[in-house]
Amino acid sequence: MACIAVERRYTERGGPCACRSEVLLKYVAGAPGDRVTVGRTSVRINGIPLPSSAQRDHDSSGRPVMGLTGDFVLAPHHFWLAGLEARSWDSRYFGPVPQSLIRGVVRPLWILR
Repeated sequence: MACIAVERRYTERGGPCACRSEVLLKYVAGAPGDRVTVGRTSVRINGIPLPSSAQRDHDSSGRPVMGLTGDFVLAPHHFWLAGLEARSWDSRYFGPVPQSLIRGVVRPLWILR
């Protein structure tokens, strides 16, 4: 997944990940034991649809993208990652991520209201 992201310029080169990809910042939407249902029009975690989770047929440059479909339970030490944008490069396209590939947790310093 990291190599495709670099090849298609979804991320920049020079980072610490595979293929020298930069680190992705995503939300953890599903954790071990959660049921994930992936369809063309939405992703559901334990029956709750994720916002802006419809799969796209093409990326912003018009290149075809292949997403996952199906219904499964997240295995131990695997997480479903999601972005807030409809065109986010996230688990819809590369599947669950093993905990060993997660580099850390980001927490906000403050929240504006």
